[in-house]
Amino acid sequence: MPRGRFFIDPSPPTAQNMFSSELLKQSKLFNKPDADVTFKSSDRVLFALHKENLANHAGGFPPADSTVGAETIDLAEESEILELLFQFVYPLNDVPDLLDVPLTLLMKLSRAAEKYVVHIAIPLCKMRMFFIVRSYYTSRLLKDSAKDDLKLIVKYTLDHSGYKRVMDEAAPLLAVSEPLESTLFMFPPERQSSWALYREQWAVAQRFASSELSTHKAGCSSECRSSSTDLKLDSCILHLEDFSLSTGNCYYLEKHWKKSVSQKINDIRKFSSVCDQLLQP
Repeated sequence: MPRGRFFIDPSPPTAQNMFSSELLKQSKLFNKPDADVTFKSSDRVLFALHKENLANHAGGFPPADSTVGAETIDLAEESEILELLFQFVYPLNDVPDLLDVPLTLLMKLSRAAEKYVVHIAIPLCKMRMFFIVRSYYTSRLLKDSAKDDLKLIVKYTLDHSGYKRVMDEAAPLLAVSEPLESTLFMFPPERQSSWALYREQWAVAQRFASSELSTHKAGCSSECRSSSTDLKLDSCILHLEDFSLSTGNCYYLEKHWKKSVSQKINDIRKFSSVCDQLLQP
């Protein structure tokens, strides 16, 4: 993985530097007097850490013997990100559970964790993003905010090969809840054909489910036609277990319909698989 870029300012103090230092803030969590390396965030917050912890729990920071004394290393990330990230290099303390971290901040933290190879943070960020996606499967009708989150997550996973499982968990929700025209151009040009082909698989499954249901309802009793609710395939196709035609004679037909639709869904290739195939030379 690419290592972070660092800048150590060796210039002697000047009147301008001394004035600028007055604007610096010290992290309340990372201010131990025995710390032997200091990082400065892009918004001018200082983090005093121990080189041994960085060497043991991260692989993208300078080696323990590459900096000396009171040098300050500038990092590109904001203090909000570093405040979370550095907690993972002290695993004997309570590391953040990330449950209350907003998605946009979680993505920034994940990028920083991969950039600086913070071993404990990488899988926890991935796991948290996965469970954010899973939480949206509990809703039969996604809110616009949830759809926006799914777009962010799918776009993020395209650039992070270790997030394929998250990608494949989010892609079905986005495919069935948003029309192609509202999602296609969020992808880079080289991935647009992959998304179009992937989403078409879900469109085929939706048309099959709708056609099979219409055929059944047309030949069924008036009781079934009147008691059946209209099938909203954009949401219901992922919740077949919650859908019911009626009781009585329709039970076995309904069971057969669900089995047929489930088989169509099981045959859908994962989005990551479609991407990998189309990107092959």
